Amino acid sequence: MNTSVLRAELVKLRTLRSTWWFLGVIAALAIAVSGLAVHSPGKGRAPGLEEALYGPAFTQLLIPLLGVRSVSQDLRTGTIWSSFLAVPSWNRLLIGKATVVALVAAAAGLLVEATALGVALLVEPAMALVPSCAEGWRPLLALPVTFAIGGVLGVAVGLLLRGGLADTLLVMWPLALEPALGAAGKPLLGFEVAAWLPYGTMNEFSGQSGGVPFFAGPSVAGVYTAVIVVCLLALGIRRQKRREP
Repeated sequence: MNTSVLRAELVKLRTLRSTWWFLGVIAALAIAVSGLAVHSPGKGRAPGLEEALYGPAFTQLLIPLLGVRSVSQDLRTGTIWSSFLAVPSWNRLLIGKATVVALVAAAAGLLVEATALGVALLVEPAMALVPSCAEGWRPLLALPVTFAIGGVLGVAVGLLLRGGLADTLLVMWPLALEPALGAAGKPLLGFEVAAWLPYGTMNEFSGQSGGVPFFAGPSVAGVYTAVIVVCLLALGIRRQKRREP
């Protein structure tokens, strides 16, 4: 994959108006959620880094929609065909698209994280945001990575499912479907299903609430989640090849 593919995909993503309004909504939600969490941290609890990162942690559930939009807009406008004429390889073209979305999502994660921390300090100037131990840095460092993973997940699901079904699934999965599967898994199957579901392992990797202890630790949980997403992307590329060889 050469840099011309990455440049072309970046230009397409940058020129979409939906990219900018979507990132604006993500930033606004992160600011609002973090500000509220710091202002009202809970009875008898002082606000800290966890509350300041509530906003970015919530918006990481929505960042896959960026990947879906990049695929659906390409297909709707037909620009994917002009790209394919220039780069006649679905592997190179779609891996390039996923790479660009991952980089943009990671940059958005950094920006949202920094903005949320700034708002937290405005709301509660005396709060401590610098971690006191190595483990405390994990949420700060992992969030851009989880944003990147989420962006690639969106590209994969957008290739596998066309139309509004992809958007609906990506919104409903972390908010309703995965919690329901996690709750029903152990009684039905006899083991902790939630520990193997992608958003639970992603939260475990990033040290956010909602994570389920992974048998091999948080770092392996992050690798496991990334492998799942890469496999889904490979399936999506294969499906696109079968549709349009």
